[in-house]
Amino acid sequence: MARALMYLASVESDRAEYPSALVRLDASAELLRGTGESRRLAYVLSMQGRVHLLRGDLAEAVEVFTASIEEAERDRWLAFLPWPQGLLGEKRVEII
Repeated sequence: MARALMYLASVESDRAEYPSALVRLDASAELLRGTGESRRLAYVLSMQGRVHLLRGDLAEAVEVFTASIEEAERDRWLAFLPWPQGLLGEKRVEII
């Protein structure tokens, strides 16, 4: 269920349907917390951060990207880290 919600939310975010994407991503993250599926949770959190970034909700984006990075580091998922780190960098560029 969490995976299906994640995929549907990804499509919605690509179509700029941000409110419904966030609802699905929140539900997916909630289902994943405590399951030990750190990689999937890291990805869902990165997609949440991406939606916040696209909406201009920069404080929320930083919070969720940081959580995604922490989750990926906890699982030692080094191949994934550039995704949330790069998106977090986009936010930092906007401040300068």
